[in-house]
Amino acid sequence: MAGSHEKPTLLKDPAVEEWMVMKQHYRESFRWTRKTTSIAVLFGLVIPYVTYKMVKRAYESPALGPVIKEKSKEQIEKLDKSTWTTYN
Repeated sequence: MAGSHEKPTLLKDPAVEEWMVMKQHYRESFRWTRKTTSIAVLFGLVIPYVTYKMVKRAYESPALGPVIKEKSKEQIEKLDKSTWTTYN
């Protein structure tokens, strides 16, 4: 029958139970330390900045950036616009 009041058969690990309590209350015990500040700066500032610079450098590089722009302009000029249909 459901809702039996017998003793549970699942054994609880005290370390897991302590970890669960700490996980639920981490906001109350959090402290800014050198380690947590370093991690926050790394993931919040350094990695996004490096990613931005890499993308910007790749886009502005002479090997890639102007070629894309020039080829796009040439391809647009070569298109036969007389066959296009417009919907108003």
